[in-house]
Amino acid sequence: MAGKNAGLKRQLSLVSLVALAAGAVYFLGCLSAFRLRGTHPEWERPFRAPLGKAMFGLGMLVSAAITLVGVTLLPANAWPPIIAYLVIGALVPLAMRFYRARVDPDCTPIILGPEDVGTIEERENA
Repeated sequence: MAGKNAGLKRQLSLVSLVALAAGAVYFLGCLSAFRLRGTHPEWERPFRAPLGKAMFGLGMLVSAAITLVGVTLLPANAWPPIIAYLVIGALVPLAMRFYRARVDPDCTPIILGPEDVGTIEERENA
């Protein structure tokens, strides 16, 4: 019976980790859409979300709740790899920013807009 219980705990840990990851990804997607609508309202979009920014706010609230449930169900031994992953994920872009500033101080990011879509597709087909 102990083996069955251990298997159930592993499954619960996996489900919790998946809920945590999915909730975080959906939260970031809603946050990005919310921010994009504010920073580039002139960009043409293939469709408009119903209720506008309120829908993105609702999406962020629901995904934050899903993430919170995933976090509360994780066992303690799952935290060190998650924390290490988050720290590495935060340090890599920061290190690249310092590297780019040192190597090429005039480097500016390229911001692609809807008008660039046709040119990218043409490049891929060529």
